[in-house]
Amino acid sequence: MVKLELMPHQKEALEKLKNYDSCAIGYDLGLGKTFLGSEQLKHYDNITNLVVVQCSKVKDWIDHFEKYYSDDYQIYNLTKVNDYVKFIGSKEKRIGVINYDIVFRRGELLDLRDMTLMLDESSMIQHPNTKRTSFIMRLHTKNVILLSGTFTNGKLENLYTQAFLTGYKISKTTFEKLYTVKELQQVKRFNPNTYKLETKYFNQIVGYQNEDKLFRKLHDLGWIFKKTEEVLNLPDKVFITKEIPLSNDYKKFKKNRVLLEPQLIGDTPTKRFIYYRQIASVYSKDKLQALEDILNSTNERVIVFYNYVGECEELTKLCKKLNKPISYMNGSDKDMSAYGSENDSVTLIQYQSGSFGLNLQKCNQTVYYSPPLSCEQFEQSKARTRRIGQDKACFYYKLIMKDSIEKHIYEVLEQRLNFTEKMFKEKYDD
Repeated sequence: MVKLELMPHQKEALEKLKNYDSCAIGYDLGLGKTFLGSEQLKHYDNITNLVVVQCSKVKDWIDHFEKYYSDDYQIYNLTKVNDYVKFIGSKEKRIGVINYDIVFRRGELLDLRDMTLMLDESSMIQHPNTKRTSFIMRLHTKNVILLSGTFTNGKLENLYTQAFLTGYKISKTTFEKLYTVKELQQVKRFNPNTYKLETKYFNQIVGYQNEDKLFRKLHDLGWIFKKTEEVLNLPDKVFITKEIPLSNDYKKFKKNRVLLEPQLIGDTPTKRFIYYRQIASVYSKDKLQALEDILNSTNERVIVFYNYVGECEELTKLCKKLNKPISYMNGSDKDMSAYGSENDSVTLIQYQSGSFGLNLQKCNQTVYYSPPLSCEQFEQSKARTRRIGQDKACFYYKLIMKDSIEKHIYEVLEQRLNFTEKMFKEKYDD
């Protein structure tokens, strides 16, 4: 087992938290939330410890605990059935790591008592009615540790479940009454039974109130926050926008809502929303050429973020054409060997799989081939390269098809908001 050496700001944080039964650590990316959470877990000193993480991070957390805590705990990968059975039956001090996608399928976890529960990227449980969230809320916990760089996507109502877990025992209705402002909004919806548009009225959140009171309450519950600039002098961030000409296919689809090659029929707002994005990325030869120009201009590592499988296929073809070593991180494939060993490698990362948690400070060049819809994914992705150990300025290239939906998405993301299908319908889909 390797001895853990904490940095001064981490020791300061643990000193603040030592008298809290539960806590939330809202430290910026790169400030070592993993170590803080692990040390706080050890401080609580419970026999049973459950750590819930994103699917792509299970192995990283297992490796972390085995490296630093194997003398104190038995470590189990609860995504594996054999490990799960041993974990449930064990009486020894133990840590089980599982991902959000399957935790609710492990029903015996509800039988455990007096456990420490740690949630990495706890913003994954913002919505109380999802299976993962409702299951986690029913666990019998003695201590709770939340870790996140962004607890909410700018929406205070999404803090409720996390605040509840750390001891704020009020109802969601009361929480929203205290901290949100609602107005009656008129919405027209299509009724498939009558084939008519019907007017409905809903109370919708239009603003917030008592924010200072809420954050004082969170402070009293053991929520701590710290920005990177308070601790570290990291290299500059440089953003470069490269505009791609609006394609003829995009113009045709906008006019007719149909393309023959590739065959895209935008007969519903949802389909149009998807196809506008894909025409601006998957089917854009000019955008692929812009990326080729960037890759040809450097012999250093480059990270490329994308959304769709079709994008990955085109990006892979391009890298092979340029004889660039390729690493992948997506829902079906993870191979980071080229990133680790080859200075001129290109690492293709799908937002949902790799915008959180990866340490990619060997690279200082990031390309956004297409924008995500989540501001959290966007903000998190920026910190993959700008982390402790980075000694160069970090460059971020946004490839944006001019006058396309991508421009509107980035405008919303820069406001720290998510771009939703509702926004598309209201502001873009004429």
